[in-house]
Amino acid sequence: MGMNIINQREIIKRMTEMGVLSAKGQLLALAAPVFVWPLPKKASARSQDEVEFLQTVVLEPETEMPRLLPFPVFRIATQLGFGLWWHKGTRALTCMRYMAPGGFYSPDPKADAVTIHDFKWMPAELGPDGEKKRRARVEVAMEALMDWRWVDKAEINVSHKSNPEGMKDVFLDPARDLQSFLFDIEYPGNVVLGVVPAEKPGKSVEWRQARTHYCILRRGDARACRREATGPSEEQTARAAHWRKAHFRRLRSEVFTQKRGAACGGAACLGGAEGVEGKDGKVYRVVNSEGKG
Repeated sequence: MGMNIINQREIIKRMTEMGVLSAKGQLLALAAPVFVWPLPKKASARSQDEVEFLQTVVLEPETEMPRLLPFPVFRIATQLGFGLWWHKGTRALTCMRYMAPGGFYSPDPKADAVTIHDFKWMPAELGPDGEKKRRARVEVAMEALMDWRWVDKAEINVSHKSNPEGMKDVFLDPARDLQSFLFDIEYPGNVVLGVVPAEKPGKSVEWRQARTHYCILRRGDARACRREATGPSEEQTARAAHWRKAHFRRLRSEVFTQKRGAACGGAACLGGAEGVEGKDGKVYRVVNSEGKG
């Protein structure tokens, strides 16, 4: 489960009070789409194919990156807190990261921690003969608040010099999590679901919008849903969420004037009802399949 979306809204308002966000920035942050996503296990090993996919597709080197961001402004809620991501141009990102009290960055069970990371993707620098004088890299600047008090930048610099490897992890950790998040969105077989809360008497449209979010459904989870699908008729069971295999089909309809008779490929996707109501009353809709919007 991700961090409560409504609690996030209160924290974003607190950020505005502290001058971290402007009034306009607060409005954008509150309206930003929310992805509820479990942090990956740091120790989990990736296959050679997955590593290649990460390096060449998710954060493609030598290009404008990252190029797979789902929105210009969005939030990623995890079990530890949330990150507010801002896409600034083609090579720059800002992540405002809130860690719940008692988390990794905030060992004090009562102290909130906020870190502000500015990332810039610097392209490789070439010499006059075309040789690389410098490899492509990420440059990071960071500010921090502990228990809603600004941490002196000199203190951050001292920590950086005393433990450069440890501080490198702190600087780059949000970027690594973003990489894993984008990997999960783009991974073949995963789909993104839009989750709309159940309707409740007396609740406004704004109430539902404030709780609407996205989550990632993996292929195995979808198959499990299909096995559990039941209904009073075979038709209703058939309309439950299910995977369609990748296939080829022939375009035979008269609406195709130029390509009638041609074969085209149908990608594997999640089919079934437009919206599936879960046991929690929420409505789940597929909004992204096999990495396609």
